Amino acid sequence: MEAGTLRHRLEIQAATEVRDEQGGVRFDWLPLRVDGRIQVVWGRVEPLRTRELLEAQKLEARISHRITLRYYPDFNWQWRLRLVNTLRVFNLLPARNIDERNRTLEVLAMEVLPGG
Repeated sequence: MEAGTLRHRLEIQAATEVRDEQGGVRFDWLPLRVDGRIQVVWGRVEPLRTRELLEAQKLEARISHRITLRYYPDFNWQWRLRLVNTLRVFNLLPARNIDERNRTLEVLAMEVLPGG
């Protein structure tokens, strides 16, 4: 994979338990931190073509994009990705390790509409 094709910066977010003012617990999406650093990866975000979209929607009705990333050994499909410097957010399906070579991950994703 050529580095130039990975032109989107994506912040990894994880559902995190947060206490509210009444002492209750809720989950909120917060940036994933490792050793105090927010995890940002480079990727390629592309809308699915019509034929691909129809095939993908057999799995899940709202799949809209394919995201390609460099291999990330601890990748968790229960995270979500936010396009840095935008409000665009993507919920993920399990990643596919392309050719099982630990070089490239491909993830089908559903774009979350603002307020959704």
